[in-house]
Amino acid sequence: MGPWLIEPDPLDKHWSPAFSAQGEVQLSVEDLPTPNLILDVDALTRNLQNMREWTTEVGVRLAPHGKTTMAPGLWHWQVDAGAWGISVANFFQLRVAHHVGIPRVLVANEFLSPGGLQWLSETLSITSAETFDVVCWADSVAGVELMEKQLTASGANRPLGVCVEIGALHGRTGIRAAAEARAVAERIAASEVLQLRGVAAYEGSVPAPVEGDHASAVARYVQKVRAVFTDLSDIYETAGPILTCGGSAWFDIVAEQLAPSAQEVPGTEVILRSGAFAIHDHGHYERVTPGRTRTGPRFVPSAFSYARVLSAPEDGLVVLDAGKRDIPYDIDLPRVLGVFARGTWREVSAEVFKTDDQHAYVRVDQAALKVGDLVRLGLSHPCTMFDKWRSVLLMEKNQLVGAVRTYF
Repeated sequence: MGPWLIEPDPLDKHWSPAFSAQGEVQLSVEDLPTPNLILDVDALTRNLQNMREWTTEVGVRLAPHGKTTMAPGLWHWQVDAGAWGISVANFFQLRVAHHVGIPRVLVANEFLSPGGLQWLSETLSITSAETFDVVCWADSVAGVELMEKQLTASGANRPLGVCVEIGALHGRTGIRAAAEARAVAERIAASEVLQLRGVAAYEGSVPAPVEGDHASAVARYVQKVRAVFTDLSDIYETAGPILTCGGSAWFDIVAEQLAPSAQEVPGTEVILRSGAFAIHDHGHYERVTPGRTRTGPRFVPSAFSYARVLSAPEDGLVVLDAGKRDIPYDIDLPRVLGVFARGTWREVSAEVFKTDDQHAYVRVDQAALKVGDLVRLGLSHPCTMFDKWRSVLLMEKNQLVGAVRTYF
């Protein structure tokens, strides 16, 4: 299975009963403690393969966002499958990436933590670019000067890579006016402790127009990012400048608009940061993934949960043993996929309509679910699936084969 398998942790809420002290699987699916979070190895592997084939075909690289799972085993799995590196969002996530040996990391954010910059300065000083290469963002001269001040005070002797971040009006971070980008880029290039590596953006924060096509608005934004990248090509401090964009909803448009930059600026690495594709889901990304309505690879949900029916207190109502502490609820409630009861799997007409901390309320036809039944739940939004678990179980062909640990 590879380096993503982990040893049992006796403090984990479902490890001890599921695995022996030697890490051997002891329980069948129907005997697993519930609730749980499970990854289908075959589905996950297929998603990684489909994305690798597609990125190769369109001529872009991939640095999946690690915040989606915070599971280093899955990060290594993706690097093994051809990813350029891993993206993270903050100091803690960067430290995890370094600790587990990820060699190339994009900090897809402004990185201004004094303690974080001191640690990074010290770490870069004792590692090489081949073993630990870090690039973060900057969208203001003020931010550049804060980084420079802290890195200089920390005695940095290897420069920190920085990309100029381009934003969208009413969006998130990033320079709004393209004309301001050169001033920030020149300030980075003038620093002895920073290195201008390229341009970064995030199209997922482009607001949907009140009237008009959201996809067209995203395309216009990405075109602006590409124009800024080309305009700054005379001052990059690397032979392989980075042009990075691409969440999990519009990455086909990003690839279409940015891939030609590799011909316009020699050595360019166009890097997508899509993080949800490996897990996909039964909800949000099922609706917005590019392959569903436009172009791009097709994915299948690889994560699900099992929960048990604890109570059937009223006609048409059953209560499961999974709630907000176990399953995501921020965008969609879980979807009932079926039930495993008394040795038989079957589909069932049922709907989760509310969750408490530890319970889910299910509207169901009378007698369709009984106390003790094992219900399989499809989940929505991978970014809020994993943070509830210290480890995630792995299943292959309906057999429990191991787990990966999370670091939140």
